[in-house]
Amino acid sequence: MSASPSVYPEPTPAEMRELVTRIAAEPDSWRHLVRHDPDRRTYEQISRDGPLGLWVICWMNDHDTGFHDHDISSGAICVIDGAIKHERLVIGGEPSVVIYGPGDSFCFDASEVHRMSHWGDVPAVTIHAYSPPLWRMGAYATDDDGTLHRHSISYAEELRPVLPDRRDLRASSTLSGTPKAATADASAIKAPGRRSTDTSSPSRSKPKSGGSATR
Repeated sequence: MSASPSVYPEPTPAEMRELVTRIAAEPDSWRHLVRHDPDRRTYEQISRDGPLGLWVICWMNDHDTGFHDHDISSGAICVIDGAIKHERLVIGGEPSVVIYGPGDSFCFDASEVHRMSHWGDVPAVTIHAYSPPLWRMGAYATDDDGTLHRHSISYAEELRPVLPDRRDLRASSTLSGTPKAATADASAIKAPGRRSTDTSSPSRSKPKSGGSATR
């Protein structure tokens, strides 16, 4: 007798992107969890059901995940308030950068190494979906000779840039330092999928809305 299919199949990244957009439009399910702390990102789990975990994450100035992966989990993110800078790691070149504003969303698979940081002067709020639900993550740093290291951490720990010599998740690293081409003016908020081409330093001015309504 063949095995029965899972009652709760894992959603695809595209399906999770649609989900976080719907959840963002239902503030009764997450607004009471929003809490901003200038010293750290705050993150609260909205639900964890079967193959899916939902989170609300709050961001303020200088909050930064550093480059990381989500182990075996794919995911999707929708920005509700403020703006977030999203960087994808590129070997042999500068990270690709997109600034996401209110209503913007994007998704990623489990193989992706990326980084998210707060953008502008307005506190940000994001909705995140992960499948399978987060359990472990990988935080990345480089030594002075360019050697890449991955540090496995629990989903309950706050992601921060890693200092390469101390393996300290609370400080910045060579890899986590802002590269020359990895910055963009807040006015360059794009619809999902469009890269920023402005390489000037952040102005920390109030970001414009992302336009598209589709941590």
